[in-house]
Amino acid sequence: MSVPPREIVIDASVALRFHLKDEELCEEAGRLLDDYQAGALKLTATTLFPYEVGNAVWKAIKRRRIAENDGKAILHDTLALGIVFLDFMGFAERALGFAIEFDRTFYDAAYLALAERLGCEFWTADERFYNAVGNRLSFVRWLGHYQRQAGIKAP
Repeated sequence: MSVPPREIVIDASVALRFHLKDEELCEEAGRLLDDYQAGALKLTATTLFPYEVGNAVWKAIKRRRIAENDGKAILHDTLALGIVFLDFMGFAERALGFAIEFDRTFYDAAYLALAERLGCEFWTADERFYNAVGNRLSFVRWLGHYQRQAGIKAP
């Protein structure tokens, strides 16, 4: 009998590192993606995720970090990964509570509320965000600490 995938919540900062190779923590993001593609992880995010990815890709194009065609491919490939998007409306008030408590954006807080609701880990590559909440929320993880899942071999 196979082990079901472990569900985790990721934010756009993690997913963008699957493709933007000039970012820090690309190696760790690659390990997480490998584990997902091997079936060890189920990736979940809020329905805000596509907007955040699209905005980050737009900024990368505007700042000439990537070409427009590359940006379109990154957006397409990220949204085609099969990440499960869950509407945050059922926990929007909790997200607002997190935003107020930690002085973070509502967007960031929505990921916290989703992970809390699902009872799973939340992974971010945003070190400032992690440092602001990680010592008070035990389910928050920084991508820099990601280790390949047991039993998953590197490609």
